This record gives sequence, C-alpha cells and structure tokens, in this order.
Amino acid sequence: MTVASPSWAELREPADAAARAGSLLDVLRAELPPDRPVTVWNARCGDGALSRWLAPRLHGPQHWIMHDSDPALAARAVEGITRAASDGTPVTAPVTAEVRVAALAELRAADVVGTSVLAACDVLHRLTAAEVDAFAATACRPALLTLTPIGRVRLDPADPLDVEFAAAADAHRRRDGRLGVDAAFTAADAFTRRGATVHTRPSPWRLGPARSALMAQWLRGWVAAAVEHRPALAADAPAYLRRRLADCANGDLTVEVRHLDLLAVPAR
Repeated sequence: MTVASPSWAELREPADAAARAGSLLDVLRAELPPDRPVTVWNARCGDGALSRWLAPRLHGPQHWIMHDSDPALAARAVEGITRAASDGTPVTAPVTAEVRVAALAELRAADVVGTSVLAACDVLHRLTAAEVDAFAATACRPALLTLTPIGRVRLDPADPLDVEFAAAADAHRRRDGRLGVDAAFTAADAFTRRGATVHTRPSPWRLGPARSALMAQWLRGWVAAAVEHRPALAADAPAYLRRRLADCANGDLTVEVRHLDLLAVPAR
C-alpha cells in the first residue's frame, strides 16, 4: 500500500497551532458580544487551519464565512470546521460555515458588515503597503491576524552561510512590491492611524527533531527562495542544503522562524 506524503499544509498545521499567541484570545473574547452568536470572516482561509484552531477557543455559537479565491480550498475549510484542533481541543459550541469565493483584494467594508471578527493567517506579508492600508480600512471590527513572518530566522548550530541565505530569503519576500517581513509592523501602524488599539505578540515556529519533516520542507523552500532572489548563492546552495538537511535528519538542528500575531481592536 502506498501512503501519501503529508502536504505542506498538513505538516505546518500543528506547528502553527503551537506558535499562535493564545494570550491575544483573552483580549478578543472580551470584545465579543456575550449574548449572540459570533460571526467570523476568515479572509484567505485556505483549507481552514486557522478556523480549526480558533473555533474551539471561542465561546458560544459561531458562524464562519470562509473567504478564499480557491473554491475547493474554501469548501474543504467548511467541511473541517467542526473537526478538533490539531492539539485535540474539541469544538463544543454549535458552529456553522459558508463559502465566499473572491480574491482578498476584492474585500470591501460592506462585505464584512455584521461580522464580529475579521481573521486571517499568513496573509499580510503577501500584500503591498497600499493593500495593507486598504485591508485596515476594511476591518472596522476586531481583526486577528496571525503568523505574519518577520524574518530574523535563527538556526542552531550556526553555519557561516546562514546570514547570507537568511538575508536573501527575507529580501525575496519583498519582491514585486510586497511588504514581506515588514508587513506586521506596517499593518500595526495602519490600524493605529485609524484609532484602533493594536496588540502584538511573538508567535515563532520552534522546529526541532519532533518536527523534522516540516523543517526539511521548510529548508528546501527557504534555500530556493534565497537563490531565486540572489542567484550568486547558487554555487554554495547545494552543499549548504545538504549540510542542513543532514543536521535535520540526525536530530542536530533547531530552527526558529519568527512571526508576529496582531490583534487590532477598533475604537468604540
């Protein structure tokens, strides 16, 4: 029997869940209406990993709007909304969900009228400054934006080439005008200018032997991104990647991939 290899999304979901800043949820829950169901607009929902983490942690009945440009992904998110979180936390409140198919750039303030929370994961760094500003203008309700990469990757033990590959990979995230590793800070400024109170917390991946499969996939993609941005690294990349993958396979490597979680609470 052939067993399919886990997808990138499947590998990262437990690491995402472990990394997210649960302390922000105390602030978020205090902003939610205690006497009526919560409606969550999940922007660029993907396969629903954020909803599977957040739904068990919100109190009371919920309705989720799964918004994505890929209808198949959004449908998968709806199907999985009542599944227990990757850490086993069950969904105990009544939860319903629906699909909205559209690009993130098409989201308007009128679309999210009546919702309680605007939530997204791994999104901000893909946007330009103008798109982040428009997103902040659209929110007008608590916005929980998780796992935005902020660069500053750290590998232990260190390798002489780590710094060069890290700098090139961070620069690659800024291609085509995207904010990349500056996005979380730009978003915080955009929400603050609109009168929101912004709470931020670190949410790093800490990858070690227990997450070696994810680490190996991450290493391959990280090195490839660095080389794409800085072709001069191509000569060193194969040997560097072999060393790092060997360290990973031997259980000798740990990696910290730094993110920031952000909760923006609009002025009352």
